[in-house]
Amino acid sequence: MAASQPVAANAPRRPRFFAPLALVASFLVGMVATTLLIPAPEPPQGPAPLGWTAAVASYQSLYVTETLSNTGQAAAETDAVLARAADEFEVALAPATQIDGITFKRAQMLGFRGKHMMQMAYLTPDGTPFALCLIRTDKPDRGTKGIEMFDVAGVSWVKDGVGYLLIGGNDVGRVEDLSGSFIASL
Repeated sequence: MAASQPVAANAPRRPRFFAPLALVASFLVGMVATTLLIPAPEPPQGPAPLGWTAAVASYQSLYVTETLSNTGQAAAETDAVLARAADEFEVALAPATQIDGITFKRAQMLGFRGKHMMQMAYLTPDGTPFALCLIRTDKPDRGTKGIEMFDVAGVSWVKDGVGYLLIGGNDVGRVEDLSGSFIASL
């Protein structure tokens, strides 16, 4: 007769679901620890959106003499655009069509991120295209500041809630000199 082994009367019995329950609990603890210890991913690093002066510089860099040399705007059309700009920006721009050393070619309303933007285009005697652009801003008044972007030089300033940018060519000194005439006329 075979002897059977005695079963200890006090031995604890583990329920059959203990091993799977321990596995699930370990998984959940791991997930919580991972969530708390690993930092959230950073937002994608791409180029920052262009501000209005950079956007203007980018398209002004495409202008060549021929862009404006055969361009003329009828006086009635210029007057209509300038009147609309006067309402929008509360600035009389007609004097900016008669700046010494630069020939006015056209005025047009453009837009940037839902705001109206005014552009007045010019040519210098040597054929360098220039533009005077205006946009409404909430920035405080400030004097002139030279900029160079996209191989184009410019001067910007803010006055009475309007941002101005005179831009053209690649000589900041030349643009600064011209900006004085524009500021005096406006």
